[in-house]
Amino acid sequence: MANYYDADISGTGVADLTGGTSVQFFLLHLTTIGPKVRELDGLPDDRIIRAGWISFGRTLSLIGSTSRDYWHPPIFIDFSDQRWIPSPNQSASQILTLVATRVRWYLSPGTEGHLLVVGA
Repeated sequence: MANYYDADISGTGVADLTGGTSVQFFLLHLTTIGPKVRELDGLPDDRIIRAGWISFGRTLSLIGSTSRDYWHPPIFIDFSDQRWIPSPNQSASQILTLVATRVRWYLSPGTEGHLLVVGA
């Protein structure tokens, strides 16, 4: 396993993944919860909504001659400590990965965290 991205994040941002393109999982730890983030009544404290999202993409030159970033649907941040893996993540004995060269995020105002993207 290799770390493709390991940094503090806030607001909106885009970053290149380094070291490979086969994403196995990400870990996100929110260090600061902004005022628009809400806890859900009756659920554990770490279950939240309106915190933001993460998306993976890839730079491709498929339509025309211009390179563009194409993005996967967003992965919404549902926990203050969140782990995400591609679904399905395993086929027989083979671990499946998501092919990506970029990561993009949006964290609601005042929300900050640390993002670790790991790959094969």
